[in-house]
Amino acid sequence: MNCPCCGAASQTQHERRLTWRCAACGHQWRPQVTRAMTDYQQQSRRNDPATLAHRTKLDDRLKDIAPRLSPKLRVLEIGCAEGSLGARIMSIADVHYTGIELSADAQIAEKVLHRTFRERAANLRGEDFDLLLSFHVLEHIEDIAAEVRAWRALLNDRGTLILEVPNQAGHALLEQDPNIEHLHQFTMASLCALLQAADFELERVTTGHFESPVYNDSLRVIAHPRMTVDIKRAQLQARFLAALPGPFAAWGIGGDYQSYVEPWLDSLPLVALIDSNAERHGERRGGLTIEAYDQQRHGKLLVLICSLRFAPEIARDAMASGVNAEAIVYLGAIFSGLES
Repeated sequence: MNCPCCGAASQTQHERRLTWRCAACGHQWRPQVTRAMTDYQQQSRRNDPATLAHRTKLDDRLKDIAPRLSPKLRVLEIGCAEGSLGARIMSIADVHYTGIELSADAQIAEKVLHRTFRERAANLRGEDFDLLLSFHVLEHIEDIAAEVRAWRALLNDRGTLILEVPNQAGHALLEQDPNIEHLHQFTMASLCALLQAADFELERVTTGHFESPVYNDSLRVIAHPRMTVDIKRAQLQARFLAALPGPFAAWGIGGDYQSYVEPWLDSLPLVALIDSNAERHGERRGGLTIEAYDQQRHGKLLVLICSLRFAPEIARDAMASGVNAEAIVYLGAIFSGLES
């Protein structure tokens, strides 16, 4: 049997019940207990919103959720329970909130959220969400690979997934998770492998998140759908054109220019190559000739500093030659999205 997260061959462990453990990523899993799932679907009112533990759990989740909220955002929560997290989010942001809940708590949630479904995510068709939330659900699901693929299909290409599961047993003093409803024990390595296999890119992975007194150490992942090559190229091209909307000169024709600027020559308004090294003058690169800066010919152009390591030195040379500081654009700022 191969690991459902990383795909490696695994070994069996015989403890209180048959459990498989991956020797590569540390993931543990066991067969689904039908009765446990049936019991779960019949449960209701498992959360008491008046308790300190419940408020602590929601506060901890909102730390990562709140900064990502914006008006009209389409949110889907997998395992929304009675809708208390959704109610908190809807109280601070004008979002459209959909919940999925298989237990009887769905009857409570449907009075709180905009929409509630009592079926699996894979059954939703024609839906498109900006933010998908799932807290302490994935460990209950047998086919976790199929589940996260269904989540990916429900997120738009610029969407965000915030996912939380117990970190291994969920408590530092427990070796095994005793909850019969939990079919999986995730490690950081196994959860990351599972999401990457489902076409997600990871933004951040953290531990130590509170769900309850016995699950006070949880893994939380923030991830996004993996961008296609075309989308990446379009976004990077848009950054170049936003910083360099008109004709410009590239200053510093070295390795960084070759790696990060030259591949874009067909789509950028580059009209001149400048280098302070006189030995480079006269070289031809991509249909242009490297030359010295000339105020009369180049004075009205934007100037892209084409070095990451030596940008300050090159910029000083440019300004000493008469380039206005406001006309200088830094390659590093284009890639980082930050002002230099």
